[in-house]
Formats: sequence, C-alpha cells, structure tokens
Amino acid sequence: MFSWTIYFYSLITIGLFALWGWLLSLARNNVTHIDSMWSLFFGLAAYTTALFVLFNEPLSSRVAMVLTLITIWALRLFIYLTWRNWGPHEDSRYVAIRANNEPNFWLKSLYIVFGLQAMLAWIISISLYGAITGNTAFNWLDYAGCTLILFGF
Repeated sequence: MFSWTIYFYSLITIGLFALWGWLLSLARNNVTHIDSMWSLFFGLAAYTTALFVLFNEPLSSRVAMVLTLITIWALRLFIYLTWRNWGPHEDSRYVAIRANNEPNFWLKSLYIVFGLQAMLAWIISISLYGAITGNTAFNWLDYAGCTLILFGF
C-alpha cells in the first residue's frame, strides 16, 4: 500500500541534499555540480524508502537488488559527471541561466536550479518507491532491468 508519509520523507532527504548543494554553489559561485548531484538524488530516495520499509519487515531480495542497482547506477553517473565537469568553469547552460536571471541569481538558483531538479528527481523516484515496496516475485522484467543497468544502458 502506498504511503505518502514515506514518499514525503524521501522529498525531505532530497531537499536537504539540494540545499547543501546550493550552499556549496554560493561558496564556489558555480552551480555546475548539480549535474553530479542528479543521480545521487535517486540513491537518497531509494535508501530513504528502504529504511522505512526495513522498520516493518526484513530485507527482501527485491529491496537488496534495487538498492544494489541504484547504487551502481548513481555512483557511475556521479563519477562520470564529476570528472567531466571538474574545474572552476561553469557549464555553458548554467552561464546562460545565470545571465538570464540576474540580478540575484545566487538566490534564484535555489529554486531555478536546485529546487527544480530536486522536485523532478522526487517525482521520478516514485518508480523506485514501487520497486522497493512491491512484494511480487522476481520475473523476466527484473532480470532484464538488472542486465540493462549492469551493462550500462
């Protein structure tokens, strides 16, 4: 059964991480690291949901599989984007957003960049909620999903 409470806890977790990213952007005067944070939002949503599920029932093979796969995917994308964007430069997309939203982009970036991406990640993460809280038996779709993620598709 769907629990809005658990789903909202994942929003709080993602939101706090986005707030930390925004504070980092103020120190760096650069918002490019939001790209690296994107995949970690999903990892946070999955682990938050799993934590609440584990309060009521033991770790199932489905939960373990979802957490393993989301961790592999999130870390791989995080490492790649961090490596690609490393340095003091700001991505040209964010330079354009900054130019279009002056004055006070430092404040506007909280909701234009960090808040927006956090909300989108939270909405998309509802599929992780279903995968973690579902109690159906493994089927061919589970194995196909594992294969796709493990081979990088």
